[in-house]
Amino acid sequence: MAYARLGTTLFYRSEMEPAAENMRKAYELRHTVSERERSHVDSHCEMFVTGDLGAARPTSGAKSP
Repeated sequence: MAYARLGTTLFYRSEMEPAAENMRKAYELRHTVSERERSHVDSHCEMFVTGDLGAARPTSGAKSP
């Protein structure tokens, strides 16, 4: 979850490449967190890495970025 929070912070600081790298790492490790945290990682990864705002909405079936 720390990678996801760091990625979000970097994104809002307009540091896009480091933000995307941290969100990718968070996505790789999402199997180690709760369902709620996994939803956060999935949606933020869609927003920050792929730019797919439609897919960033919370749903039950997330895609790999």
